[in-house]
Amino acid sequence: MSDTTVELRSVPRPVYKPLTLQCPQCTGLLERLSEHSQLIVCPYCNERLELTQAELRALGKEDIPEFDQFTLALNSSFVWEDITYTIIGRMSYLDEDGSPAQKDYLLFHPEFGTLWATEYWGYGYYVTRRSRMPVPTGILDGTVRSITTSDGAKWTLSERETYTLEYVDGALPWVAKQGDQVELIELKDSSRVQFSMSIERTLGVDELECSISQQLHKKQWKKATGQYTKAEANREMSRGSRIIGIICSMIAAFLMSAYGCATVAMTADGNYVATFSANASELQEELISPSFVVSNSAQPIAIKFHGDIDNEWIGIQYALLRTNTEGEGSTYSSFISNESADQSFVEWESDITLSYYYGYEGGEHWTEGSRKAEERVLVSEPGIYRLMWTTQNSESVVSADTTFTISVMEGSVTSFYYWLAFCFSLGIGTLFWLGRE
Repeated sequence: MSDTTVELRSVPRPVYKPLTLQCPQCTGLLERLSEHSQLIVCPYCNERLELTQAELRALGKEDIPEFDQFTLALNSSFVWEDITYTIIGRMSYLDEDGSPAQKDYLLFHPEFGTLWATEYWGYGYYVTRRSRMPVPTGILDGTVRSITTSDGAKWTLSERETYTLEYVDGALPWVAKQGDQVELIELKDSSRVQFSMSIERTLGVDELECSISQQLHKKQWKKATGQYTKAEANREMSRGSRIIGIICSMIAAFLMSAYGCATVAMTADGNYVATFSANASELQEELISPSFVVSNSAQPIAIKFHGDIDNEWIGIQYALLRTNTEGEGSTYSSFISNESADQSFVEWESDITLSYYYGYEGGEHWTEGSRKAEERVLVSEPGIYRLMWTTQNSESVVSADTTFTISVMEGSVTSFYYWLAFCFSLGIGTLFWLGRE
């Protein structure tokens, strides 16, 4: 497997002033917000317009297909790193199975240029910045399977996929049309699981695009898009007055210690509510687990992962889905074709890495990492749930028959965690008390 080192570069950007144009078909006034816009879809007559030398040339209208609608409107705001961008273009894609895939939003600021924001049901939310990094051509034919950037990060091939553009509107920096196919190659850095590198090209076009994406939590996405409501904000832990802090921390400490003592006797070992397994070959496609019931939302559930890995690592992406109906396990593509998928909501999404290596050195046996991992999730309400999971690198790192198991457990919080919470709450209360003056 070949490894290539490339350098990331950035160039200062001059401030751009928007240009006002007129649609040659309906005479409606249009605004060219970015100097890189080559395609503008007229919002009045749906005419596709190619922009050359500040002139508009009509390319013809395209029918508006039935598709999963965008959740963000053109010309709405997206705040990222305290900078307010404007959504000037939108693109909707289908995956190789013809199922709905990501929704891409082109963000523009006259001083800071462009970003992309992406929402992909079941996968999460992303902010992407195009890179001027040169792309090794061997990445396309597989002779190059990893890239080392100048910051020392090593990106390893994780996934290849071809998407089809089903709808586009607004303004884009290239002339795109319905039916365009885009080949996407994704690479991952195991030390920074929330970041990914994407190399993509439109089939039939030789130019390659490289970008770095950062995954956002749902709360970050809502704040960036202005969808974070006051009701949600009120549910956050508030930094109240010192008197309220003292009272709340003392009450919490008392309740946790009392509840913890009673809980240890009843639920120290926990209760398994679901266990399911799959091998690396099966996990090349997203899988949906059989439904299971979580009966208590007062305590977090434990989601435990185990992989039969030897001298290798694997990344696992998963999402906890809240649904209204029971059902058997299936693939993701089969699940979204079922009517019950429309009644499912992403309760939690994350990813974990299993890494286990061992050997002998100097006559001594050594091990590093673990075949196991665990995360705790507090669900919003009791009910029926499913897990969607897939591996990030199953086809390139581990053998196809390597088995992975996920177990879901209720009531697995031990006395250690309660007493730790008790001491923490007591300490916070003491700090509030000492700082009351």
